[in-house]
Amino acid sequence: MAQRTIPTFPGLPTDPADASDIAALHAVPTADVATNANARDVTGNKTDAAVNAPTTTKSLMAYLKGVLNELTVPAANNTDNGFINDVVGQKSDTAASGSVTATDTLVAYVKQLVTEGIARDAVIGALNSAAATGAVTDTDVVMAYIKQLVTELQVVDGYLDVPVADVATNTTVRDAVGNKTDAAVIAKAADKSAMAYLKGVLDQIGTLTNTAGTAALGSMIGDPANSSLVARLALIYAQLLRGTGTVLPDNQSLYDLIAGTNGIATWSAGAAPANGVSLAEGLRDVWDALRNGTGGAEPAADKSVMDYLGVSPEFFVPGLGYAVTKTEAIADDSTTDDLFTVTGKVLITVWTGEVKTDAIGADCTDYKLRVKTDNIDLCAASDIHSAAATFMWQMTGNAGDTLINTASAKDTADNNGKGIANRIVGISGGTATLQSLHTDPNTSTATMLHTLFYLPLEAGASVAAAA
Repeated sequence: MAQRTIPTFPGLPTDPADASDIAALHAVPTADVATNANARDVTGNKTDAAVNAPTTTKSLMAYLKGVLNELTVPAANNTDNGFINDVVGQKSDTAASGSVTATDTLVAYVKQLVTEGIARDAVIGALNSAAATGAVTDTDVVMAYIKQLVTELQVVDGYLDVPVADVATNTTVRDAVGNKTDAAVIAKAADKSAMAYLKGVLDQIGTLTNTAGTAALGSMIGDPANSSLVARLALIYAQLLRGTGTVLPDNQSLYDLIAGTNGIATWSAGAAPANGVSLAEGLRDVWDALRNGTGGAEPAADKSVMDYLGVSPEFFVPGLGYAVTKTEAIADDSTTDDLFTVTGKVLITVWTGEVKTDAIGADCTDYKLRVKTDNIDLCAASDIHSAAATFMWQMTGNAGDTLINTASAKDTADNNGKGIANRIVGISGGTATLQSLHTDPNTSTATMLHTLFYLPLEAGASVAAAA
């Protein structure tokens, strides 16, 4: 039997023993093999680890797993940043809030934008939102306010339109302003415009006539021959300056002469009031009389007539003289109080006292007034214990009289017709102190107001409240 010849194929082993090499090439490579010799190395093993970065040692299986990993939905609110799916996120991701961060996903940001967009739509409103009315509220949308503004602007625009001529309505400002074609009026009314009145005024200015029949305002103002305003002013000027009378000096006004610091430059000599005598001459004559003619000395600085009389009174009553007061405290443990200091010799016309606050203590039964210098009594001891506020007394001209001469001395000081004090007190050229003297009043907080009137009997004489 003839031996069979086995055909050969290019590229295939001719020895049956070499078929095992082909089978080996189809076997799965080991996991994560790095070789790159056969197709199986490129294809890879099902257990190859997933990769997502291209290299020269990884299989198709590794790359495919890497792609699948990146397409897998990550966990909700994932903060990783390694794969695209980490950036994209998951449908259940919580909406982002506030500013952009480095951990929120695209889904979170989209949810944030949608949420805020819906809220803004609620505030903005829709095209069919009704126009708002009145004041701003917490419920109207932006579209409602825009419609309200447009509506009201249309009304305002209507107010700016010129009204019809001679309109009688009085509703808007344009009614009061008027129309250029309004008829002129000169009589005030409740339905005429400012334009009508202005036209009336202009018409009157152009038609005013004076007594000479001149129909021009200029003639009324500036033509002296037609009794104009200028003529009237000239008449007033003529009364201030007649003929060749002296005009005011330069830079001097009537106010300067009367009350300003730029007064009369040179005063005339004094003259008694008479025809032709000026006010300045009369005033100078009074001045000279007060200072004893032209030979008398002028008052020194800060000196008045009262100062030269030697007194500085609180007030002066004709017939009684100058008044001076002193409040005395009639308190516990007090027995004396200096009341007045007399300089020179004076006539005390009236001396009265009044309890002002609280009642005088029960032990004050011998109250009297005296000249302290020589212990000279001015009245007899007077029982004024328990005297209440408004109790009053008056010293008489007799030192033997008490200060109390009637049963009632409240609100009045009656001395039973014995007259007022009229007592000469003091030392010529010297001083004397007037004081009160009494027993300790005991439990007293009373005060008594002393009022003394006097007339000076010599130059420089005066009475003052004691310190």
